[in-house]
Amino acid sequence: MTVIVEEPMILGGEDDREECPALVPSLFPLMPPTLYFSTANEKVELLPAEQRRLLKWKMSTVTPNIVKHTIARSHFKATKKSYDWVGCWGHHMKSPGFKAIGEHQKLNHFPGTFQIGRKDRLWRNLSKMQLRFGKQEFNFFPRTFILPQDIKLLRKAWEDGGSKQKWIVKPDV
Repeated sequence: MTVIVEEPMILGGEDDREECPALVPSLFPLMPPTLYFSTANEKVELLPAEQRRLLKWKMSTVTPNIVKHTIARSHFKATKKSYDWVGCWGHHMKSPGFKAIGEHQKLNHFPGTFQIGRKDRLWRNLSKMQLRFGKQEFNFFPRTFILPQDIKLLRKAWEDGGSKQKWIVKPDV
């Protein structure tokens, strides 16, 4: 299946866009420069061919169009290979996946971020911290029920709370 993603048209000619350097010097001593990712109103200078051939971005089914447009403007080539890439915007990886990436490879997740990114797991982790360190330190989140396993507790709280209470219902993700 072929997927075509078109970037919104820019008013004015291609030559009207500001050209930005492909590499931005680091603010810190002895650190290498970083790649510049342009906006739609900018273009990025071309790196020499031997450097440009290293600019490979691993695509996934969840890579947003804005990321696809940005990497294309920055002269990256899309790849589906599991090892030959510099950047990736994808699904959360399991621990073995994080162990396999190289130090030069960048992605949009950190190990274990699903533990705080999912509402159900965030609540479980906050509850563990509340048990460990006390309610005085961890009193900043509302009482939460994860359904269906907490349905009896929710019904009791609902009945005990009266008719003026407010409830927020949302999916776990």
